[in-house]
Formats: sequence, structure tokens, C-alpha cells
Amino acid sequence: MAYGGVVIDPHGYLLMREVKNHFDGYVWTFAKGRQDKGESPRETALREVWEEMGINATILIPISGEFAGGTTLNRFFLMVVERGAPNLGYGNDETERLCWATPAEAERLIAQTSNPIGRARDLAILKAAQDSLPKMLPLTRPVVRCADWHSRPMPASRIAVPLDTCYSASEMAAIVCGSLPIIPIRLKM
Repeated sequence: MAYGGVVIDPHGYLLMREVKNHFDGYVWTFAKGRQDKGESPRETALREVWEEMGINATILIPISGEFAGGTTLNRFFLMVVERGAPNLGYGNDETERLCWATPAEAERLIAQTSNPIGRARDLAILKAAQDSLPKMLPLTRPVVRCADWHSRPMPASRIAVPLDTCYSASEMAAIVCGSLPIIPIRLKM
């Protein structure tokens, strides 16, 4: 098993990495790698994104499905990072550089990969990442992160409001991703 991340900015642009020396026929792809002993899948994915892209991302949700590569079965997480955070000139032993791409641009970049198994896997990952969001990329409203909300303690005087509802899979996907309100709603107590 290998784990990785599809990194987006709050508006849904994808962060792609160019593989150093186009190793094994890969040109542009996503960060991924095998687990180190004792690591959870999430820890592995975050570490691989750090090592191959030089960024600290936040996991939003797991991407549905397993994706077969040439030597590993891969699982991915959808992650978010601020647009200005990555150094697009970042490079190391595995990565030549980074770039932001729309989904259509990412598809064209992935298509440059000459490794047919890897190309098919990465295109499937791209589609699954897009399917995991409530709307197609790029998003018109930003993805919500914990830092976007300004919490305040609950007032001493409050009432309980019963909630009896069920959500479909697509409604739950929208709730999980969240979105910032265009106009802040203020409740009067």
C-alpha cells in the first residue's frame, strides 16, 4: 500500500509536481509513497506531501477508491493548502518543481506521462478527487478550514433544538467539504 495527497487551494486549483528526470515515464503527478513502520495512512500521506512538495497541508477527506500503480495499491486524501504557501520552485531528489493547475490543465499535464499504468492511475485519481467535491473545480466559493471560523464560547442562556434529519451521500460530501458563507449570518440571542 502507498498513500498520498491531492492538494488543492481553497478555490480548488490543484498542486501538481513534476517528477525529477521524469523517472519511470512520469512527468506530472501527485505526491505519494509507502508507509514507514508505525505510521497511519494519514501520517504517511501528509509526510509524502511534505517530502515531495515541501508543504504542510490539511487533510479534508479521504478520496474514495483504491488506485493500482505499477508496484503499489494507492489510497489518496484530498488536502488543502493556502495558494501562496507552496514554493513553486521547490525541488529535491524526487521533485523537479510544482505548479498550480485547473482540472483541465492537470489532465493535460498527467497525459504527458509515458507510463500507461501510472497515467491511467493518475487520471482516475484526478476524477475521484473531483467527484469527492460538491461542485466541479475550480470552486466558486472557498473550501472551509478550521482557521476560517472564529469560535466564541456558548452563552450561559441557551436552549436545545432537536434535529431529526438524514443526509444523502452527495449532501454529506457537501457538508464535509463545507464552504464559507458569502454574507456572514449573525444569530440574535
